[in-house]
Amino acid sequence: MAYYRKVVNIENESDRGVSILTCFNMSLTNYYLGDTTKAITWVKKARKLARQLDTDPFGFLYRAQNLLGFIYLGRHQPEKALPLFFQALKGYKELYGEHHPKIAIVNTNIASCYEIKNQPDSALYFIQQAIISNLSGFTDTVIYTNPRHLNALDRDQLLGDLWKKARLLAGRSDTQKDITASTQTWHLASTLIDTIRMSFRDEKSRLFYTSQVQQFYDDAITRMARFYALTSDPAYMEAAFEYSDKAKAANLLSALRTRKAMVFSHLPDSLQIQEQQWTEQIGTLHEMLYTEKNYPEPDPRKVDMLEEGIFRLSIKLDSLVGIMEKYYPTYYNLKYNTGVIPAAAVRKKLSPRQALLSYHLTENHLFSFCITNKQMLFTDQPVGSSFSVSIRNLAESFTRKNTLEYIPENMDTTLRYLGRILIRPFDSILGNKSLLIIPDGILLKVPFDLLLTDTGNVSLLPNRNTPPYLIFRQPVYYDYSATLHFEKGLDRKNLITRILAIAPGYPPNGLHLKNLSVIRQANDLILNPLPYAREEIKYVRKFTPGTTVTGNEATEEYFKRHASRYDILHLTMHTILNDKNPLYSKLVFSQVPDTLEDGLLNTWEIYGLSLKAKMAVLSACNTGSGRIRQGEGMMSLARGFKYAGVPTLVTTRWEVEDKASAELMELFYRNLRRGLPADVALQNAKITFLAHTDPLRLDPYYWAGYSLIGRPQRMFHPWKPAVMIILVVVSFILSGTYLRKKQKNLQDNRLKDGS
Repeated sequence: MAYYRKVVNIENESDRGVSILTCFNMSLTNYYLGDTTKAITWVKKARKLARQLDTDPFGFLYRAQNLLGFIYLGRHQPEKALPLFFQALKGYKELYGEHHPKIAIVNTNIASCYEIKNQPDSALYFIQQAIISNLSGFTDTVIYTNPRHLNALDRDQLLGDLWKKARLLAGRSDTQKDITASTQTWHLASTLIDTIRMSFRDEKSRLFYTSQVQQFYDDAITRMARFYALTSDPAYMEAAFEYSDKAKAANLLSALRTRKAMVFSHLPDSLQIQEQQWTEQIGTLHEMLYTEKNYPEPDPRKVDMLEEGIFRLSIKLDSLVGIMEKYYPTYYNLKYNTGVIPAAAVRKKLSPRQALLSYHLTENHLFSFCITNKQMLFTDQPVGSSFSVSIRNLAESFTRKNTLEYIPENMDTTLRYLGRILIRPFDSILGNKSLLIIPDGILLKVPFDLLLTDTGNVSLLPNRNTPPYLIFRQPVYYDYSATLHFEKGLDRKNLITRILAIAPGYPPNGLHLKNLSVIRQANDLILNPLPYAREEIKYVRKFTPGTTVTGNEATEEYFKRHASRYDILHLTMHTILNDKNPLYSKLVFSQVPDTLEDGLLNTWEIYGLSLKAKMAVLSACNTGSGRIRQGEGMMSLARGFKYAGVPTLVTTRWEVEDKASAELMELFYRNLRRGLPADVALQNAKITFLAHTDPLRLDPYYWAGYSLIGRPQRMFHPWKPAVMIILVVVSFILSGTYLRKKQKNLQDNRLKDGS
């Protein structure tokens, strides 16, 4: 009430603008609190004050009419809203001309009214008008036509309008013309999302934006699935797959492409610096503009100033990018490539022994894609809240291993239920192929090799009481997206594969870290010694040449200084997880006096490393778990190593048991040394562990925590030792031949001198 009286007191003052803005703010506050009656009262007061102005250069009256119409629209009263919108539209055109973001907003609101009234033709007409008013140079009113360029006055508004247009076309009729136009509009909107995302200057902003547009991809995939059901045209199934992949790890993919562009392009430093500066400046202005527009009542002068700055810098950057495209095409094609791998290309890249399973989970549907080198299958299954609850309970059961809440019988029921949904629809083409899993959302928490299937082969363990886990039938590995998986990386072909194996030492009474919070260790802030860590390192080094660093020598500083020299990184240590801010999750090295480092390697520090390793084995607790970020996946420590350029990762899903981990890793490296690909090596290690371990450790808690992410490449080739022997023999022969020739020449020279 005090605020209200303040507004009343200002009413007779000369600066009614302050009073009008206050009324707008109060109206919007009440609207979003759900009190539309009070919201209408406040906006009508603003309209009354606006009519008393001698001049209205900021269009307060038209803004009041638009806001009042918006409130009626929210009440599903389009008959009251439409006259107000048309008044606002007329006024804004008189004030700004034909092209202005505010005109686009009003046209969009009018389209929404006709959508509620179930008049799709009128709705499409006005959404086309909204697009026209946001783009200078585009005037085509035909609803089947889209703009060729996307340099909008307000990019977020244009994205919303393209999105709405695609939905309206999809819902208007089932004619091929509408389906085709809708598909083209979805594609254009997706392109705009890529453009906007790349303009943000830091990862935090890009991650936030990615989560905001996730609903777009949900809608696009849902529509493509419907078009496929209507037409049986596989092009729509393949389009759904591409949108599904675009909705995964886009920022990680962009970062890796940029890193590769910097390596291969030979772009002059001056151009790189200029591009970075202008990109950062544009990103800063966009963030300021986004913040300003999300205030209850943006400052129009500030908005105009920011838009003008963005426009001028964008022209400069476009010109620079044009130079890069012409003279440095490698850099341009790598960095500015926002495409994803088509399903047809996936089929070509898969071997006969491989299959890809990719999932996209919306609120009510699970879309699944199964691709082999010969065919592609697609399912759309309705799922309810019980689906996510089952997965969450399954994941949490492993964190409750030492409590009475851990009930294996319930786990088996869940694993059979998930196997029926996730695997069984594709049994006809999967066989015993190696499975590349591209999970989404809560599915990131599912250990797929534990899923129970009716066709599982348990004869491998005739004397063991083990359920038919999927791991007995086929190897399983994961990646963040199909595009990321098949993207050509930096070649790392060394004749000898060398490993850096690190196992820090911790005090006998535990390492106390009282100054740190948000960790997930059994004893809160005390990190206990890992008695089998050194044993694990010894096992690993039996099969691989390289360097072992243990105890107090295993420092963060040593790792940062030497890690880039090795082909395999094996880290056996404690972790500290920070789910609230995953960039501050840490690997805990030896805590020794060090003037350079604190012994805690943060995820954000890993991002800044330039690693040349083919594989990183993160044999520590929870290295593959963390916060799930919509549109980007699991924000884990493992993601940091992927960002730093490591193509293959072995990670853990929970707090793995120390002794079992050491035994599993010995088996894993033994299999790698035999020349097996990493996925098969890990599968065989788990099966061998189950075949020989104590019956009390058959429980998945002891062996199923390890997962492979990335390429299932061979780390060692059986022919390499033979090649080495041949090379040594050849070098001896050549050396001997050279020495004999040299000796003969000396003798000949002596004879000549003597004569």
